[in-house]
Amino acid sequence: MIGGKVVAGIVWDREGKRILIARRRPGDEHGGAWEFPGGRVKEGESEEEALVRELEEELGIRVEVIAPLTTVRHEYPGAPIALHAFICRHRNGEPQPIECAAWRWVPLDGLAAERLSPPDREIVRLIEPLEGDL
Repeated sequence: MIGGKVVAGIVWDREGKRILIARRRPGDEHGGAWEFPGGRVKEGESEEEALVRELEEELGIRVEVIAPLTTVRHEYPGAPIALHAFICRHRNGEPQPIECAAWRWVPLDGLAAERLSPPDREIVRLIEPLEGDL
C-alpha cells in the first residue's frame, strides 16, 4: 500500500516547453492514473536522491533536480501521503515505460485536461505560473 513519504518530479524537457507524466500500470495501486513520476523515499535517502533513483528505475532517464516546489498531503483510504514535488530538468536518456504503463510529454497548458491523480492536480496549479522561468 502506498503511504508515507513520496517524491515526484516535475520534469521539464530540455527546451523547457513540456512536462513528463507517467501512467501507473493497471495492476498497481491507483492503476491507470496519470501522475508526475517518482516514488517512495527509502530510509537513509534524501528526497532528491530518491527522486533521481526513482526516475532512472521507472523511466530510464537522468534528471537534474533544480528546486523543491511544494509538499502536498493527501489522504488515500488507509494510506496518507506527503508528496514532495521538485522541479527537474531532463538531462539524458529517452523515457522508457520500465515501471509504468506509458509516458508522454505534455505542454503545461495541456496538463489540466489529463486524468491526473488528486495530489498531482494540486501541483498543476502551482506550476502554471512557472512557465517561461525554466
